[in-house]
Amino acid sequence: MPKKPLGRPKAPPGPQYDFFDLLQRTVRRHDDPSLDQLALATHRSKAVLHRHLVGPRLPSVDLLDRLLRALKCSQEEREAIGAAYTAAHEDQIERTRNAQQQQPAESRPVTDLAYDLSFLRQQGLLAMYEWASELRRLRADAGNPSLRAIMDEADRQGIQRISRGGLAEWLTGRGMPRKFEAVEPVMEMLERVGTGVGVDSEVDPLRRDHWRKLYNRAQSERNLLSHSAALIGDTGVDRGQDLWIPPRRS
Repeated sequence: MPKKPLGRPKAPPGPQYDFFDLLQRTVRRHDDPSLDQLALATHRSKAVLHRHLVGPRLPSVDLLDRLLRALKCSQEEREAIGAAYTAAHEDQIERTRNAQQQQPAESRPVTDLAYDLSFLRQQGLLAMYEWASELRRLRADAGNPSLRAIMDEADRQGIQRISRGGLAEWLTGRGMPRKFEAVEPVMEMLERVGTGVGVDSEVDPLRRDHWRKLYNRAQSERNLLSHSAALIGDTGVDRGQDLWIPPRRS
């Protein structure tokens, strides 16, 4: 039985369409493996792979790396796809920003989940950047569910309730949970959805260890920032939450 084609990219013309088109052509050039074969090689479900090979959602950096390694791409191919991915990501952020600016002020979302995390890198807060990026990767691999959907699913699974505002702060890099245990069950839940396994499946202990290390490094960086800000009287630290919060876009 012939393999079902992926179909044309479901992305707007420009950098995003070009990225998905290049990714699909790369798959075809490397013996055109089936989704079953790619799922086995990347440890991701067929649904997740199809969604990120066709669009419109861009794959996470982690998933893209898994795909390129599974396809055994050359360094030249990886660089070309990496450049296309960067251009597509920047185009997606710009389109989202423009669409929101065209909305009436009263109808704009309170929290912009397309918030660019580059402000963390610009401040030298690389550990906090890596932590927020990992949360975003998990959410992206799970299909970018809304905050309400995440909260509802957490309730169904008996996970301690987390506020919508808290989730938004974590995903936009403007805040961190006080304890890793507060966010770990949500991360495990998103990981299970993203990998297509059952709700009772055990998450790889190495993944949990990786998350905890990211959290501990980010928390140490945040504590150092808060301490330094207290010494110099920096008002950029929110004393109520003990978090550094960048300025919101106007």
